[in-house]
Amino acid sequence: MKPLLLTLAMMSTLAKDSSLHASPSTQLADLDETTYTIQITTIDLNAKVCRGLIKKHLGNDRSLYQAFHQLITQDKATVVNIFSTKVNNGEVAHLVSGQQYIYPTEGGSCGLSPHSIPKNIIPLLGTQNIAMAVGPGFSAFEERQLGSDLTLLCSKQSEKSVRLGLSFTDTSHSKTNTFREWKDQFGHSNNQMPEFYKNEVQSDIIIPLKSTILLSIQTPRDLKGNPSPTRKLALFAKVRKSN
Repeated sequence: MKPLLLTLAMMSTLAKDSSLHASPSTQLADLDETTYTIQITTIDLNAKVCRGLIKKHLGNDRSLYQAFHQLITQDKATVVNIFSTKVNNGEVAHLVSGQQYIYPTEGGSCGLSPHSIPKNIIPLLGTQNIAMAVGPGFSAFEERQLGSDLTLLCSKQSEKSVRLGLSFTDTSHSKTNTFREWKDQFGHSNNQMPEFYKNEVQSDIIIPLKSTILLSIQTPRDLKGNPSPTRKLALFAKVRKSN
């Protein structure tokens, strides 16, 4: 769990533990099983248009969201993600959407070499094929989560507001870099490592119920894996009471 949300979770746990030592009447007052519905939306749009709308609707996030939604209906903006989940008061929700990317982290010679091939196998391979089994290889691998990873902690602040702790990460494989070249008479076998592009938001904010707020504006990557100067990625949050 991210540091911000870990802190909030610890605070929530301490609050629950302290209520165990309170009087029965206080325990009943502190017992709150309210369920909240949280919606997180990310929208991709033109950077110049984004700046103009933020200036026009400054201080009114609901109006800004409606203006962005109008662009979506005109195919001038794109909804990248919509997360919607229900969470009990003081509890954590974790949502993941994407795939696991496995890549090598440690390289060296391949485990299969002429000296390691059993003598009775060499005639079956043929002398010219033995060289194909020799070359750079990898001895260790790591796994990276691609796509979106969202963790939420929602706690009641008052009858009309909640405290929302949020950690959002969007990770993509942007490009592949060659860090060691290798070739022989049979062709190329380069050692390559992936490069990742990440947008991350961590926030701890009090939100009025039924309101829509803008949490962040970030820069997404372009088709070449570099920060795109012409686009922006807006992240909105909305919370309402479910029961």
